[in-house]
Amino acid sequence: MSVVWTGLAVILVFCIALGSRLAMVGLPPIYDELYQMLPALSWQAHQDYSLLDGIYDRAWRYTRLISLSFELAGDQTMAAARFLPSAVPGALLVAIVFLWARLVVGWTAAVAAAFFLVFWPNGIEVSQYLRFYSLQGVVFVIGALLVYLGLTRDMGRAPRLACLLLALPFFAFAVHLQKMTFLGIAAILLWAVLVPGWGWLRHRTDRGRILMVLGVACLTAAAAILILFQDSLADLWRLYRWEPWPAHDDRTFYHRHFRDNYPTMWPLFPLAAVIALRVRFVPASFCILLFTVTFFLQSFGGLKNIRYLYPTMPFFFVTWGIVLQAGLVPALGYLRRTTQQLLPDTLPVRGRDMVVFSILGLCVLWLIAANAAFERSTRLMVGAEQQMLLGKRRWAWKEAEEFTRPWLEDGAVIVSTEELLALSWLGDYDLGYNRPRFSEMQFVLGPETPPFTTDFRLGRPVIGDLASLQRVMSCHPVGIVLSNAPWVDGENARRVAQMATALGAEVVSRQGSDMSMIGWRSAPTDIASEECEDLEGLSGAAERILSGASRPQLPASARLDR
Repeated sequence: MSVVWTGLAVILVFCIALGSRLAMVGLPPIYDELYQMLPALSWQAHQDYSLLDGIYDRAWRYTRLISLSFELAGDQTMAAARFLPSAVPGALLVAIVFLWARLVVGWTAAVAAAFFLVFWPNGIEVSQYLRFYSLQGVVFVIGALLVYLGLTRDMGRAPRLACLLLALPFFAFAVHLQKMTFLGIAAILLWAVLVPGWGWLRHRTDRGRILMVLGVACLTAAAAILILFQDSLADLWRLYRWEPWPAHDDRTFYHRHFRDNYPTMWPLFPLAAVIALRVRFVPASFCILLFTVTFFLQSFGGLKNIRYLYPTMPFFFVTWGIVLQAGLVPALGYLRRTTQQLLPDTLPVRGRDMVVFSILGLCVLWLIAANAAFERSTRLMVGAEQQMLLGKRRWAWKEAEEFTRPWLEDGAVIVSTEELLALSWLGDYDLGYNRPRFSEMQFVLGPETPPFTTDFRLGRPVIGDLASLQRVMSCHPVGIVLSNAPWVDGENARRVAQMATALGAEVVSRQGSDMSMIGWRSAPTDIASEECEDLEGLSGAAERILSGASRPQLPASARLDR
């Protein structure tokens, strides 16, 4: 009977979690999502991952899953794109963690962890984010829990080995989706050595000899890895420490996030960890090590974003679930007795109980409401934050055709600071002016990468500074720079206008609800051909757009006026 109730509870948790992650599933994409959406459309049409003349095949299995989601839904909307690849894995993660906590700790811990996970703002956002993080999170967690079962459950050698071997393809798939998975795998290995490994070793009478053999084996393996994989390890270290321009050495990023979103839970987490270790050492040690190791490794790494903690964040909540299971009943009992002593004896018993119950309820609600994460998760559940996702706005360049048509007819060179938006709303562009993207090119190709190097993702040249853009303006008498709406009011836009004016060009700027444009027109100049010969092939997008050879690639929801 317990198995039936547990199964029904898992299904219920999955349904609740899925329902909490659907309010924004059909909204227009944010910029990064187009890197997966557009190749998925290309895969459906041409069986490749092309973006203009480039290729974006990062996490290509995830891209194919989006394409499969299109086929199952029978359309190519954003809701169809996000549901199977992101929303379902996000809900499945909640159900799996709930089931595991129920099996290894108990009902109270499982329900508490499920509550925290359902009301987890980053979990809600990532589950409606068309990137691979939601799928990576659930795949990693399945692999981690298989390792836990294989090293802790009382079963035969063959089932143990089967669990450990079965975890390997899950980890491999998670690494395929996101290389930061290696940090979580390192945390699991550390736990395996410190807890199950040490627990097995301390019962051995020959542990001194075993430690010596293991020490020699580890040193030999480490030396072999350093020799055989020196270049790969160096590349991973560079990737771990790198971040695109502008770079910030911000080691308190994740601490500030938890401080601001969980002010009740975060300051008490060290105390919660001690209590959890005391009452349920093995599962608590697993949860605490997975969360804290990845927390500290991410804090000292280069790239910072709260979604990078998505795969191990559930273990933070399970730790608190263990604490609540151990202390909730005694704490509520103490509060009940204390509250009763404060009330006058003249109140009837039923009235006293109602007052006590109300006060306890208000205390619990106050603890929940004091954490900004719960208020924000509620807003996300009802779709109140439609313009933002993961701190980024949904830009819709609805005025793109209106703004650009007169310039395209004059053969303007098209420069865009947001290349994928130009591709989505216009269908093409000539040059990317994108300093963060150019810094990525320098990371991949080397620091000496020159301006106008072709971006292998999109097959168009990219620059990262205004000096390069000034060369374009000198060699092309008509051109436009397209960007999001606030850009036209910024310092870079003012400098572009000044450079064009200094060249004797007429400058026009326009600003819409979500996009802006600066255009320049000047008489052809007699610049020496050698100064412009490498830029002669820069234009051409205007002709391709006007002829219909390049067409806007809009996900269905992006056409809606939201």
